[in-house]
Amino acid sequence: MTERNLLELLVQKVTTMEDTQQTMKSDMGEMKSDISGMKVEIGGMKSDISNMKSDIGNMKLEITDMKSDIKEIKADVRGIKGQIIDLEVKNANQHLEIKSTLDSIKKDLATVEAVAGKNMADIAFLKAAR
Repeated sequence: MTERNLLELLVQKVTTMEDTQQTMKSDMGEMKSDISGMKVEIGGMKSDISNMKSDIGNMKLEITDMKSDIKEIKADVRGIKGQIIDLEVKNANQHLEIKSTLDSIKKDLATVEAVAGKNMADIAFLKAAR
């Protein structure tokens, strides 16, 4: 090989290397751009996660309040159950008293009917005796 051929080959290799270097620079620029875009997206995700944590914290507080309210409601229900039981007992006792009173009134009414019937018979007897 002549010097000229060697120089041409050397120039060709250098040109290829420069082209390769330029391609690599271009690829690296694209990668930097992609990484930059990813950083922006990650920043957005961090913000979203932060908002979610805040929301979860608020939900936990609300759940704690709800648990307290539920305990209160359960206590109220227990109290109401006790009152209902007391009312049922009172109503049962009143029912028995009313029934007893009605039975007594029925007996008294039967007696009044019997006496009224006897009185009618006595009146008829007295009218006939005149």
